[in-house]
This record gives sequence, structure tokens and C-alpha cells, in this order.
Amino acid sequence: MLNSALGPEKPSAAVALVLPMCLFADCTSASVRGIGGWGSMRYPGQEDRKVALFRDAYPLVHAQLHPDRNIGIEVDRLNRTSHQILWWTCSVGHEWREPACQRVYPAKWKNGDNTACVLCHCPPGVLFSCGHRLNRPTEATMRIAENDCRKCEADTLARRVLDAMAASTPAAVEALAAAGAFWEFCSEADRTIRWWTQLYPLVEAYFVRMFSLARAYTVVAGSSPTSVGTLVAACSRRIADAFGTTHRAHLQATVIARRDPEGNSHIRDNYLSGNWGFDFGPALRRIGFDIVDTQLDRDINDRIEELEGARLAVSGAGSQALAEPDLFVRGYPAYAAPITPKASPAPMSPHLRQALTSTSIDTQSFSAVRVRLGAEEAAPSNDPLGRPWIGYREGLTAEQLWERGRGVWRWPLDHVAASTILLIVHDRKVVAVGSIAGVMFHGDGLAIVGEPIEKHRLIGAPDPLHTTNPLGHGSVRMTKGGRVQALGHWLG
Repeated sequence: MLNSALGPEKPSAAVALVLPMCLFADCTSASVRGIGGWGSMRYPGQEDRKVALFRDAYPLVHAQLHPDRNIGIEVDRLNRTSHQILWWTCSVGHEWREPACQRVYPAKWKNGDNTACVLCHCPPGVLFSCGHRLNRPTEATMRIAENDCRKCEADTLARRVLDAMAASTPAAVEALAAAGAFWEFCSEADRTIRWWTQLYPLVEAYFVRMFSLARAYTVVAGSSPTSVGTLVAACSRRIADAFGTTHRAHLQATVIARRDPEGNSHIRDNYLSGNWGFDFGPALRRIGFDIVDTQLDRDINDRIEELEGARLAVSGAGSQALAEPDLFVRGYPAYAAPITPKASPAPMSPHLRQALTSTSIDTQSFSAVRVRLGAEEAAPSNDPLGRPWIGYREGLTAEQLWERGRGVWRWPLDHVAASTILLIVHDRKVVAVGSIAGVMFHGDGLAIVGEPIEKHRLIGAPDPLHTTNPLGHGSVRMTKGGRVQALGHWLG
């Protein structure tokens, strides 16, 4: 608007936010549905923008509803911002499907007439049977397609696949039982992860879930989306991620790298390795199926803390038993557990293991927290970990040193979270090394949850993070020649 006294009037902030909405008027629902506030604008045929019902807010548009093809839908009770896909008709006799909210959107091609027919006035494009439309200048007119749009087709496929998962589970269990790569992963995890036996049911259930998904996809789509080896490697990477940096590095450098040396197999929140189709992962996410199952990390960590607490219960620490997670609501199918192996893991020679572990926990650079133990003394009567003694003395086992060194300390939580190794030192010498899987809080302090690494090469070496402070944090590099180098250290 031009004001003779003030010059051209600048658009207000509200107008600046509304104008870009017109760019999305003819997009698919993925672009349109995220835009709010349609009902707050006054359009032709709208008598009161505060009314709640579609028929009252847009009476002229409501009159264009097809009289016979919206059976089963209570069109007179639809909200004015409804996304319901409905059949419409115009005075010429055209019939088409379109979401109600998109029908009343003030697109430019309507020229202010909210009742304008899509087939009479809309720019060239494709109107899909699902009601979504796509502008396409190569079309002569607005063409009506018999198929749904790409996004709706992917959503339909995803729903059909999930519906077929239960019936596909027996075949999926058979395939998993015969997958040697799966049992290789379990064998190596059992060798290196302390609580693997107790955690295995959660791991097995996740593998069955993903194998059932792949089998259901094959049944519905008629083609296999991935190979057994690729799926095992992808699931193994996802499970390794749940066990922390230390175990993840070791498992990925050994059994996973053996089957997938290029590192191409992954599972992400909207992506699956293989030939699932570009739209299938996002479609699963849209309809509420969490491919990664982010809750699984918490289930595993909670179970480790419960097991650690139960192990210390004899010393007075105690723990409260956890309720079993409800896996059914997260898309886990029912099956007869545990699975009986029908394949044996291929043996791994010492030379192969040494070659594969070139980046394992004994040779890579890692972040560590360090604690210095004093001489042995009686523990306080209210010791949170229920220990009778604390401190160092000769002759203690790795397990005893771990219990005396892992807590309870007033460590900065971010230091512990960034570390994978706990170094326990005495008299400027490393006397014990352990992995870090989590923490347990005790008042103002915390205790590390993990397990001792009895044959770590740092045991017996000079303290690489020596400071005058009992607590420390830093980075350590171990070379192949046995040299230990501190990349930097900070006081705790």
C-alpha cells in the first residue's frame, strides 16, 4: 500500500510470514500439512473465522462436497482445519479427491475464489487418487492419475508390511537360526561383554524383529530387500552402539568388519541398508515404527545397572528389580525364545583376531578418566557400595581393584560420559584398567558401571595422566610398539 506521506509501506512481520505459504499451495500434503493457521484467515464464503466446523467456516466450499461418494464420513461434523480426504464436484461436473484443508487453501491460481475447481483452473499437473496433487508444467492440463502419490504408496506398503510381520516371524526365526554371522557376533560379544547372557534376550528379540520385517517385505513386495549377511551386519552395528564406545569399537573391528569390511551396512531412524526403496524408511517412521528402537539403549543400560546393583546386594548396596519392557508396542513380534542355533560360528584364528583388532580397545587412542588410590584402609560405615575396605594393597585381584577404584567419586559427569576407559593408579603406576558402560549416582557422587580388563597393556605402565589431583581426565594413545602417549590431560 502506498502512503503519500510516508512512502511505500513495509510489510509487517505477520505478512512476511504468511506470504511464503503461497509457494506450497500446490505441493503434496507433506509440505502443506506442516503449515498452520489456515482457519485464521477470512476467505470467500467464510462468515465467521472463529467457528469450529468446516461447514460453518466455508459454507460455499462445503456445498461442493460430492453427494454420493463420501459415504461413511460425517462431513457435517468435520473440523474446519480437517485433513480428511473427501470427494468434491463442481458445476461443470468434474469429480476429484482432495484433503479438506487443501481445498480451502488460498492458492494463487484460485484468484481469490476459494470454490475454484482444481480441474477447471489449476495449473497443469497430476491429481493422484489419494487426493494429493503435483504441479507438472509438462502436462497439458490437470491430469487425474489412478494411482496414489509416491508418499502415500510408500505409507500403504509400510502398513501392509507391518501387518504381515506376525505371519512372517516363523520363517524369520528359521533364517536367523541358520545365520552363522549372527552366532559369530553373539560368540564374540559373550567373550567380551560381562552381562551378555542376561542381555541376550533383548538382543535376540531385536534381530527377530528386523528379520521379520525383511521377510514380511519380501512377501508383500515380491522381492527380497536385503541379504542375510547385510541384515546381520546392520543389526550387529545397531546392537554394538548400545554397549558404549569400548565394546562398539571392539565388535566393529572384529566380527562386524569380518562380514562387512566396507562398513556399508547400517540401520538409522529412516534408513535401512539394502533395496528397501528410498521412501520405505521414512514411511515406517511416519506411521510410528521406530526402526532403530531408540528405547533399546535405555533398556540395556537399565538392565546393566540392575545387574551391577544385584551383584553388590550382598554387600548392602541392593537394587530394585526392573519391570520387563513392553516390546509388543514397539513392533516386536511374538516368537518361541530362545532360538536354537542351526549354524556354528566360524572359528577366528589368533592371527585373524590380531589383524582385525588393529583399532580395538588395546591399540587405539581413547579418552580416559583416572583415579589415584591411596593405601588400604577401612571403608566408612555408610559406604554407598557396601565395601569393607578401600584403597590399594598388594595381592588384590583385578575385580577387587575395580570395586575399590570405580567409585564413589565427585567426577564431572561430562568427563565420564566422554571416556571409555577407567585407569586406576597407585604410586604413579597403573594397577587396574576397566571399561565404562555407564554410571550410578550416589548422593553427590557417582560410581562407574563397567568391568575390569584384566590383560590390558597399560597395567603396570607409568601413569599416563599423572597429576597431583586424585582425579583426572584425558586422552591416551597406545602405539603398536607398546609406547604410551598422553595426548592431553585435565584435572578432574
